[in-house]
Amino acid sequence: MAKKHHNWYIWPRNALTNEVLARFSLNSTNGFEEDALIEAECQDGIRRNLWRIESYEKAWFLWKSRDDLSFHVFSQYGHGPIRDVTKPLFRKERRRPKPQKSKAKCK
Repeated sequence: MAKKHHNWYIWPRNALTNEVLARFSLNSTNGFEEDALIEAECQDGIRRNLWRIESYEKAWFLWKSRDDLSFHVFSQYGHGPIRDVTKPLFRKERRRPKPQKSKAKCK
């Protein structure tokens, strides 16, 4: 039985992000066409043009350096559906509990 693994994809939401992802996926090779998925059907039934990336670490790197970039991260486990995992994986960090005010002691 073959081992299942995750495939990671990025969906650019504007032209600047698309250009940056094309350069990012080049990886010093001559062509990047094999990293592009055209009209891939996602779990929500919408067809999207996605860029394949190598690992979760690269998705995390892009997420942390996303000043002017706008994109969503998708994941596929084995041959299953392609799912949007942006919100569950990259949600804002949980807030710390508010410090409790100490009450003045009366003597």
